[in-house]
Amino acid sequence: MPKIFTNTSKEDFTFSWDSKLYTVKARKSQAFPDYLAEHAAKHFIDRELIKSGSSNIVDPGQRAKLSEKCLKDIGVETSDPLEEEIALLNLKVEKKEIKEDVTPEETFEGLEESK
Repeated sequence: MPKIFTNTSKEDFTFSWDSKLYTVKARKSQAFPDYLAEHAAKHFIDRELIKSGSSNIVDPGQRAKLSEKCLKDIGVETSDPLEEEIALLNLKVEKKEIKEDVTPEETFEGLEESK
């Protein structure tokens, strides 16, 4: 199941998997397969706890708090790769309500007619 990883810090975060580098920009979210999102979260949490001066980076309480902020399920329970891809694409599309029967006056409301 795909998950959303969010870099909650003020700096970019780069991690690697199978010799490939992935970068998530500061304060941005990105969808990954669950194993990759969890891998990213583990290393991100390590980095943030070390930067904060935590004396115990394996403390389950601290790790759970950070994990809640940076890792989110997209809510699709499937093992079908096509369904996962569709769910990810749906997340990336900003859905807006389409207004039917719009008159030109409404569309260009507030514009002066130039002569």
